Amino acid sequence: MTVLEAGSPDLAVATSKTFRSLARLTGAAPSMAGPRVKRTLTANGLRQLIAFISRMTAVDRAELEGVSADRAPQIVAGALVAEASMRALSIEAVEICPWALREGLILRKLDSEADGTALIESSSVHTSVRAVGGQPADRNAANRSRGSKP
Repeated sequence: MTVLEAGSPDLAVATSKTFRSLARLTGAAPSMAGPRVKRTLTANGLRQLIAFISRMTAVDRAELEGVSADRAPQIVAGALVAEASMRALSIEAVEICPWALREGLILRKLDSEADGTALIESSSVHTSVRAVGGQPADRNAANRSRGSKP
């Protein structure tokens, strides 16, 4: 099977803190703007960023807005992996998802609670996950709680 044999994607989404940091460094809105603000990372912006941050020391990168001291040593490697991935998949831009693995694990745990009902609250998002008769409300939720794929 060749890469993207089914055709070009309509939308590419990135879900890691590294991608969020890279998008922020290329001009995307900060996290404090809220999770519903559209954030995009372009391949061109990423290439320009790599040229800039790869010449900096980790100490200098830690001074950049959106880069913590813990992430400063690895942000260049993350940028290179992101750029290589986008190039390999012929993707010119990715939208940044405000949630990643941790939030997915939390949602999965809440979805598998015995009574099947959980309320997930964040500053601007209210989502209710409900079940009928102790069973997840949809077939995909049922599959997820059993660990199978839809």
